[in-house]
Amino acid sequence: MSFHLPTYKPEKMNLWVHLSGLVWILMLVINMNGLFLLYTPDSGAYVLNSRELLVPGDRSVFYSLYLYVCSQVGEIFGISSLWISILPIFFMIYGMLYQWVQRFFFPNSPIWQFICLSLAGVLTPFPWFIIQIMPDVFTGILFLSSVLFLVENVRFYQLVWGSIALASTLMHNGNLIVLTIVVLVLLLSKSAWEILMIQTRRIYYLGIVSIVGWLSVLMSNYIGGNGWTTAKCSHIFIVAQMSETGVLKHYLEKYCQDEPSIMCQYKDSLPEHAYGFIWPQDGILMKTGGWHHSDSLYGKIIRTVLTDPELLMHYTGSALKSTSYQLISLGVGDGIFPVDTNSTLASELKNRYPTDYKALFSDHPQQTGSIAFSDLNEFYRKSAIVLFLASLLSIYVIPRKNQFAWMALSFVFVLSNAFATSVFANVLMRLNTRGFWILMVVCLFLVLKTISHKLMKKVQ
Repeated sequence: MSFHLPTYKPEKMNLWVHLSGLVWILMLVINMNGLFLLYTPDSGAYVLNSRELLVPGDRSVFYSLYLYVCSQVGEIFGISSLWISILPIFFMIYGMLYQWVQRFFFPNSPIWQFICLSLAGVLTPFPWFIIQIMPDVFTGILFLSSVLFLVENVRFYQLVWGSIALASTLMHNGNLIVLTIVVLVLLLSKSAWEILMIQTRRIYYLGIVSIVGWLSVLMSNYIGGNGWTTAKCSHIFIVAQMSETGVLKHYLEKYCQDEPSIMCQYKDSLPEHAYGFIWPQDGILMKTGGWHHSDSLYGKIIRTVLTDPELLMHYTGSALKSTSYQLISLGVGDGIFPVDTNSTLASELKNRYPTDYKALFSDHPQQTGSIAFSDLNEFYRKSAIVLFLASLLSIYVIPRKNQFAWMALSFVFVLSNAFATSVFANVLMRLNTRGFWILMVVCLFLVLKTISHKLMKKVQ
């Protein structure tokens, strides 16, 4: 039995695949001790902006626009709940993973399709991203849809996968960077991906999807009054990350004597983490111009760092270090804390989604702290290690070039996400895990493919 890409023929989903969908839903219920949504501090901003529909300076507007569209659809059917935004995501991931299993791994084996999809929901952390009111889930969707777009031969499905990939890039600015890096890597090493039936022409088409994504974000900011930029406040996040990695302190030590600025007085009191630089009301950001008046000072710092060889080397080294730290930051539960009844999120839920508001403040596991994230994270980390080692063993047992290609392609995506999020945002488990689960899924499918091959060989 070989691992080459089979010719895809659309067919009806069978009973086993439907059963795997039920297992997914059951896992969501078991994981949450009930069917509950999860929220982070950023969820309130997204939900609020789905009503105001303003283009923010620190993030993409498109996830809020997605929530708005879902709420309008919900009104048509008399549904006033944020669950209406979760269902499309659930079916997208479910459908695309099924396509992956059916096309690339088990085209004619319903039982193994069922095993693949069921274990993916158990051994990897992606179900936790589905039920969060956050755009993080679209990072995984971006990879799944991009690969399907690269190998699809039917024009209609090309449009479907391309549209999903484009929408996913728009949901979070980091996804724009991720897709751009992936396209560049694919083009620079295009011969390596021929084993997966990925044509160079398709890579160029995916590059067009990336370009359209960038132009869409630029246009949305221009229309929203932020100018031709992907994020009006991007300079704040870059300088905050420089503060976390020590680059900002290096800059201040070198330039404050000859080029003093208001930032110099905080040279010896820079916070340990980027979020400590940005979010406190009495933090350094608010003392050095805030969200609306820091662009001149912060822009000068960024330009100097990028043009000073000594600082640029420090910045490059810190970027590599941050990326490596991000890669090993695996887990769920980041930012999932009890929600204050006076918060923006609580206010929006109370006024617009009363059912969700009642659920949140009625023995919700997020409020009671009953979700054992530490135990879950230990399980997922062990699962990641076992799956990775087992996949390497499967390559040794049945050496096939496309096995390595699958792992390499997945790792390029995971590494791109780790770089984009750690260098331009923060080193956080959530930001890494939102893409890392893809590598875990691919390793799982490769291992199961090897097991099925060995079992079939024994039967024969």
